[in-house]
Amino acid sequence: MDANTAPNPDCSSTADTAGGAQPCIRARDVSRHYTMGPAVIPAVEQVSLEVATGEFAALLGPSGSGKSTLLHLIAGLDRPTSGSIEVAGQELARLSSEELARYRRHTVGMVFQTFNLIATLPVFDNVELPLRLSEVDRAERRARVDEALGRVHLTARRNHRPSELSGGEQQRVALARALVNRPALLLADEPTGNLDSRTGEEIMELIAELNQKLGMTVVLVTHERPLAERFVRRMIFMADGRVVGDHNGSRAQEAR
Repeated sequence: MDANTAPNPDCSSTADTAGGAQPCIRARDVSRHYTMGPAVIPAVEQVSLEVATGEFAALLGPSGSGKSTLLHLIAGLDRPTSGSIEVAGQELARLSSEELARYRRHTVGMVFQTFNLIATLPVFDNVELPLRLSEVDRAERRARVDEALGRVHLTARRNHRPSELSGGEQQRVALARALVNRPALLLADEPTGNLDSRTGEEIMELIAELNQKLGMTVVLVTHERPLAERFVRRMIFMADGRVVGDHNGSRAQEAR
C-alpha cells in the first residue's frame, strides 16, 4: 500500500512495530454517569480494557448495557465522568475541545446505524464533506473521494443522491465518508441495524476487508452475536455498564 494512503500508524498494524506495538485503545476504570433529576444513571461503570493495534473487536450486549456509550467515549463524542481513555497515544480527557475535534477528524472514522447522509447532496459531495471541513486542497479532495468510493465499490454511483440508493449502498457511502480522512481507527455503532440480513452481511464483509487490507483497528457495536462470530476476532460482552466477558472470535478467525 502506498504510504500516502496508509492510515495514521498509531493505530495501524501497517506501522513498524519493532519493540512491541502499543495498544490502539487503553481504557482504565472508565465510568460515565448521567444525572436525571435526583437520580444518577451509571451508563458505563468501571470499565478497563485494551484493544490492540489492527484488531477487529465487537462490543455486544442488550439495549442499555453501555456499549454505545463506551463507543462514543472512545470516539471523543463524550467525556467520562471518571477514569481515562487513551487512543493512539492521546489521553482524551486532557484534550481541549479544539483538539478533540481534530482527533475526531483525523484519527477516528465513525459510522452510525442511521446513515446521516445529506439528502440534497450527491454521493461524491457527501463523502467529500469531511475533507472540506479539514480544508484539504480541492485536487487532493477529488483523489481521496475517488479512492474511498473505490474501496466501498461505489464509484459508479458517485453522482446519485441518497434517495436513489438502496440501504446497503447508503451505508457504504457512510463508510466511504468515514474513510476519506484515512483514519487509524474505525468505530461503527450498529452498522447493520437498519439493513436486511443479506445486506448486513455484505457490510460486515466490507468492514472486515478494510480491517485486513488497511491494517485499520476496528471496534463495532452490535447486538447480533451470530454475525459478530462470523467476522470479528474478539467479542467483548457488556451488561449493566460493565464488561462481563471477553473472548477471542475463534470461529471468525477460522472462517477467514
